[in-house]
Amino acid sequence: MADITTMASTLGRETATKVREFAATNSAAKKTKDAIYTIVGLGVLSVQKINVAAKAARTKVDETVDTEGLNAAVKSNTADITSAVKRTAATVDAKVNEVIAMAEAIVTPYEEKLPTAAREVAAKVRAMSTAARAKVTEALHDDVVVEAPVVSESETTPA
Repeated sequence: MADITTMASTLGRETATKVREFAATNSAAKKTKDAIYTIVGLGVLSVQKINVAAKAARTKVDETVDTEGLNAAVKSNTADITSAVKRTAATVDAKVNEVIAMAEAIVTPYEEKLPTAAREVAAKVRAMSTAARAKVTEALHDDVVVEAPVVSESETTPA
């Protein structure tokens, strides 16, 4: 058992080193990494936009009596922001899938050299991760409608 654990640990370290070396020397991997960082940055900007829009909406609610008009504006802004976030998330998901495919292409030859028990574990881990990725991708592509909360006039009138 200790031999398998030691061998698996060593193989894992060697694989990680080779993946790092590949990522450091391969221009496609560098571009993919840069693209992922850019996408994450866009996601952060989207979250910041959501926070700014939410603060603006709260300010408008506090300053206005026209709750119907305000609710319509909030719903419109929420739909635009939600759409932008979903587009960004879908782009991130696509890039992550590309990186996973590249990593699997690198790891597969080493996986074949593992003992049978370790290969079975690796297959189970891969199946579980594939199922998890499928759920994430499915969630990103669901058209879930988020309703903006309805603001009553009593909530907008200062006490």
